[in-house]
Amino acid sequence: MTSQRTTSSVAIVALIDLLHDHGFSHGVIEQATGIQRTKMEDPYARIPMDQFLTLWEVAIQWTQNPALPLTLREKDDSELMHLVAHIGMACSDLKEAIEKWSRYARLVCEADRIELREEKDCTVLVYENTSPDHRNIWIPEHHLALAFRYGEIFTGVSQPPLAVRFQHPPTTYPDHYQRVFRCPVLFNQDENALVLPKGILSIPIRTTNRYLGTILSKHAESLLAHLEHNDSVTDRVKTLVFRHIATGKVDAVFLAGLMNMHPKTLYRKLKQEGTSFQALLENTRKELAVSHLKQGLSVTEITFHLGFSEPSAFQRAFKRWFGKSPGTYRYLLS
Repeated sequence: MTSQRTTSSVAIVALIDLLHDHGFSHGVIEQATGIQRTKMEDPYARIPMDQFLTLWEVAIQWTQNPALPLTLREKDDSELMHLVAHIGMACSDLKEAIEKWSRYARLVCEADRIELREEKDCTVLVYENTSPDHRNIWIPEHHLALAFRYGEIFTGVSQPPLAVRFQHPPTTYPDHYQRVFRCPVLFNQDENALVLPKGILSIPIRTTNRYLGTILSKHAESLLAHLEHNDSVTDRVKTLVFRHIATGKVDAVFLAGLMNMHPKTLYRKLKQEGTSFQALLENTRKELAVSHLKQGLSVTEITFHLGFSEPSAFQRAFKRWFGKSPGTYRYLLS
């Protein structure tokens, strides 16, 4: 059985306190979300992603602020900085800080993945939520806005990105993007990312502290090992399918190799957890197909993202899954 992915308490506390500042009691918030504020005071507290997304939905609805993911933590909130952010503050430069974020991203949220990619004229910092059933616009917006803000705080250098990319369609609050990022913001993109000028990652961090960074990193390693020990094989395979599905490299032999196990071992472990590799692959494709349709992607784009050979192959699979065409399904969603 697949375990529920979790997220840390930092953003949870910020959202609950914001709602409290808007006049909603902790009891009312708990009744709507199932989250107890007092339990979130534990720095190791975590909640399921489903519950976290419910909190985001409630917060945006009750504050009537759809731009909340961009603005949630604009004020000084050093007391709410995650362990991973404190590690970043102790690094020597932005490149090292982002590499540490990539290494320990799961401590912030188990579905997070960070990638740093060098291109000809820029550096691209990619944020990805690897859980198809938890994809939304709030968390990528919040993470990229916070990453940019922390970069300015850590270095003392105010240099906007060249551009920001979001996978979701345009929203109703364009002015907020300009105020937060001060650069072109692109929608309906292949990835959620900050496009950064060349050389920006070599900017030194003002608060670098190698001794403190070593101590914090050792602690982060122990926490990460605990999370990985509790992973189900189903979750690990699903994450790898999500990452590699567009390449077509999602056969059991390839993924078993990434997990350092024999394919027969992978089949056996998945069977013990009540599923199979083929069922897992198909269910992940189904979840992603619906997620992409909700985000407004075309059939051709979805075909590419799901690793199908051509649109007709995807359309046949979709009709087999849901009994209707992608176009009809999209119409029913609207």
